[in-house]
Parts: sequence; structure tokens; C-alpha cells
Amino acid sequence: MELASFPSRFEADVVIAMLAGNGIRASANYGDSEGWAPHLALYHGARVLVLDDDLEAARALLDSASPLEDPTDN
Repeated sequence: MELASFPSRFEADVVIAMLAGNGIRASANYGDSEGWAPHLALYHGARVLVLDDDLEAARALLDSASPLEDPTDN
């Protein structure tokens, strides 16, 4: 199942690494013809895919790691 779509390989790879670090297997469909046509990713994005059974946990993890949240002061 598709978890999310990102505008670049880098962002998709960061999410895949985060998921892997939490025991969730993920892969990506980069949509850029394996790097040969990077402009095609503008149309399709880099899609992060997870197994159906992991979708709910992966969404919760992705939501909790949102960079848009306010940082906390220590």
C-alpha cells in the first residue's frame, strides 16, 4: 500500500530509513526511471510503499515525526 508520496528520492529515503529503524519494512517507487529521467518524478513523486499489515503503524509513525510540529525548548 502507498503510505505517502514525496517530491524527491531523498525525502522518500529518509522516511524509509525512519520506518526501518522502527521495524517497519518499506520500499519506494521513485517514478524517475531509476534516475535516468529525474524530471518524471515531478509528475509521479517518490512513493513510499509498505505492507497492508504495517500501514496503520507506519501512518502513526509518520504523523508523529512531522517536521511541521513546533520544536520544544530544552
